[in-house]
Amino acid sequence: MPPALQSDWKSLPLPAKRVELSIKHTFTQSEMDFIRNGVIPRQMEDKWFIYFADDALHFHRSWTGFCIYIARFAHPAAST
Repeated sequence: MPPALQSDWKSLPLPAKRVELSIKHTFTQSEMDFIRNGVIPRQMEDKWFIYFADDALHFHRSWTGFCIYIARFAHPAAST
């Protein structure tokens, strides 16, 4: 199955009022491959639309399209 794209579902921008958190975690290549696929809702119970773009994972509520989270990823060499 091809990876999820922003154009696959309704997606509104992240609100201006937000909080930033810094989390350091390392993922394996296979984990990153899985993450980059994202999630396209298939039924009403699927509450999230998730896609990967510009080194960030975007989480949107499937019914409203509201952006709730954006997780930014840094390459190991860039995180020093």
